[in-house]
This record gives sequence, C-alpha cells and structure tokens, in this order.
Amino acid sequence: LAPHDPLVLAAEANYWHWVEGQLPRALAAFEAAEAAHLADPMYLSGKADLLLRMGRPDEACRLMERMAAVDPGNPLLLGSLAGCMASAWRPADALRTLKRAIEQFPGNTSLESVRGNIVFACTGQTGESRAALDRASRDLSAAMLIDTHFFVLRLERRYAELRALVDGIAEPHVRAVAGPGATVFSGVGQRPTAQYRG
Repeated sequence: LAPHDPLVLAAEANYWHWVEGQLPRALAAFEAAEAAHLADPMYLSGKADLLLRMGRPDEACRLMERMAAVDPGNPLLLGSLAGCMASAWRPADALRTLKRAIEQFPGNTSLESVRGNIVFACTGQTGESRAALDRASRDLSAAMLIDTHFFVLRLERRYAELRALVDGIAEPHVRAVAGPGATVFSGVGQRPTAQYRG
C-alpha cells in the first residue's frame, strides 16, 4: 500500500537481512529508506547490525553512536552500541558505554547480559553472564531466554542442566533471536525447540 514509505523500506530491509539473508539487497533497502528520510533510530539500528554482518564494524559504530545520540533514553540502542564497539575491537569503550547505561537503567537484564557477553569474549569468564541470566530468569520464561541459557550453560559445560531446561519447554517452537550474540529479546521467525536438543 505504501512501498516507498521509509518505515516500509526499513522493514523490508530487515526482512531481506534476517529472513532471506540477502545482505546487499538489505543494504540497498536501508539506503532507500534513508533517502526517503527514515529517522527512526530503532529501524536504523538494523542497518548497523547489517553492517556488522558485512564486516564493516567501524561504519556500524558510527551509525549506532548517531542513533544513541538521537535517542539517549533507549536502553536497547545503548546495548546495541556497546555490541558494535565490542565487534570493532573496542571493548573498553563498550564497557564504558554499558557502565553508563546500567547506571541509567539499573536492573536492565538485557544490558547486563550484553556486558556479560563482552566480559566473556575478552576474559573467558562467564560469571557476569550467569548473574544476568539468573536475574532475567525471575521475570522471563525459559522459552524467552533459551538462546541466552544455551550460550551460558554450554560455555559452562552444564549439559545436564541445559538438557533439563530444553526438555521443560512445552512450546514446539520459540522465537529466534534476531542479531548476533545471546540477548534477552526475541527476534523474527520461529526456531524448533528440537533444534536445541540436537
């Protein structure tokens, strides 16, 4: 109905990126959305994810820094900015960004999870990821957190606990996480629960 609307173009870009895996086509759709004056930081953060996946972390960081400046009260953007910084081999900047974000949004388990993942990537220690996951588990279902549980429990080699968790999920499918890394937000598409068992 509105094929040239910037939000429609951005949604199409995310579709080409995450569902079809056609990265150049997704980038062209994001560029068309920007040419049509797309200004929504949440949609443009999808372009940063795409740039990361295309091996262009510096461009992704510049875009995320711009988006976080436009919407400084958005914890998801701040976590994504930190993730971009970590992907661009700027872990100290990522941890500083997360420190400020966690101070601004205390108790935000998504930000804590991102911090835990970065600490693990730099040190091999899972303690912060485990603590964030334990806090998130109080409020969110196992199905919602399965990607994060899978990430942490596998690294800790706690396979029996992971198997019990997966076996306890009654849903035949869970929402797949859209984006790199283990986070506490659901993405697009369905993933069979049996895939985790495998």
